[in-house]
Amino acid sequence: TRAKTAKVQTFMFEGVEIPIKMTCNVFITMNPGYAGRTELPDNLKALFRDVAMMVPDYAMIAEIMLYSYGYLDARALARKLVQTYRCGWIYRGSLKHIHCTFTGG
Repeated sequence: TRAKTAKVQTFMFEGVEIPIKMTCNVFITMNPGYAGRTELPDNLKALFRDVAMMVPDYAMIAEIMLYSYGYLDARALARKLVQTYRCGWIYRGSLKHIHCTFTGG
């Protein structure tokens, strides 16, 4: 953090000179309410800022993606796609080896 703030090109870490990429960041996601998870120690917590998260509106994301691809009736199709993904996600519950995401590209 100090090296990035000072805008230097490289910094020493445990005897190794490391180049800095100014666009690189570190994010920690934690859900301490779940069983078996603990809070981040205070000395590490001081190095990061809290960010609030919310559940994304998948139907709106799908609708915008479909409109950008040229679909004219994107709203109805987006709702059907989201429902299909939800059904697949529920079915996937017992199939832990399957990974699916809702991304474009």
